[in-house]
Amino acid sequence: MRRRVWYVALIGWLLILGRLPAQEHPELHLLPPVDSADVSPLAGDQLPLAGNAGPMAGDTVPEVIQKEEVIEYQWFDPHYWFRAPYWEGSLEAGLNGSEGNTNSLSIKSGMSLKRTTDYNSLGFNLNYAKTTANSVETQHYALFNGEYERKFAADSPWSFFTKTILQYDEFTAWDLRVTVNGGLGYRFLKTDTMLLKGRFGAGASREFGGAVEEWTPEAVFGADYEHQLTKKQKLVLNVDYLPAWENFEDYRLLTVLAWEVVLDEEANLHFKLAINDQYDSTPQGAEPNDFNYSMLLLWKL
Repeated sequence: MRRRVWYVALIGWLLILGRLPAQEHPELHLLPPVDSADVSPLAGDQLPLAGNAGPMAGDTVPEVIQKEEVIEYQWFDPHYWFRAPYWEGSLEAGLNGSEGNTNSLSIKSGMSLKRTTDYNSLGFNLNYAKTTANSVETQHYALFNGEYERKFAADSPWSFFTKTILQYDEFTAWDLRVTVNGGLGYRFLKTDTMLLKGRFGAGASREFGGAVEEWTPEAVFGADYEHQLTKKQKLVLNVDYLPAWENFEDYRLLTVLAWEVVLDEEANLHFKLAINDQYDSTPQGAEPNDFNYSMLLLWKL
């Protein structure tokens, strides 16, 4: 009985040892690397054979090529989205004030984040402003833009896009306006210093906190233009024309023009002069044109 127990224990240990991974001798790492040319068999040498698969005398031993492992991430993996060098962003801020006969304070800030690859781009930007004069609020708004663009191919000028715009303003006939649209885009020009793209599509918008709270179907006509004027100066223009499908005389025109100048290349500090104009043909008792300009310091991440 005891012999059987010992036999079973011995067999069990042998099975366990057989499953353990082989360990390399630590002194082998101190030896110099071996070139495959130095170990090629000479004529007449006897090499150990495993069945009929071993090399014969005079056969050439194939070289072992070590390849660098390339890791490919899927779109649902966080490493696919948050790895360098695809992301770029910026923070901007401006402050104006006066004390004396008139007390005023104007605060403007913003941020942007964009991810660009050979096939797609994803971007967000947020702008906020608040102005008071003699303790009376005269301006308070926030504007958010989110856009995704996907190319048909890496070198194709055609793409499709989706865009979302959120507008909050205390000095309009509504509190919040939501705009969602999508469609096709086309790149007309791309050089080392200039980029011109156009887009066309459809969508809808809705105003909350106003007289009419319902979705309005809209068409979309837009253009984006960028021009690197010099090494330190850049001009950016974005235009969106959004007419209602039922009546093209009911439309909105959104225009953003910005001029950037590099102040400090090492610190990525820029000066930005921006103009934001929003025209609404049906302002519901408010001014149809809302014109904002700002001078900001911009720090690129």
